[in-house]
Amino acid sequence: MEKPSFSGVLDWVKVETKTSSLKPVEYKHGKSNPGLMDEIQLCA
Repeated sequence: MEKPSFSGVLDWVKVETKTSSLKPVEYKHGKSNPGLMDEIQLCA
């Protein structure tokens, strides 16, 4: 079975100093589009 892979560009990386973890931050600009593409992008 092949592992899924994702790649992309993110807006910001938040560093949690207490847990030494990195969290991606995505800022959406403009109005949401009808459909699921905005939600799918944020989930990925």
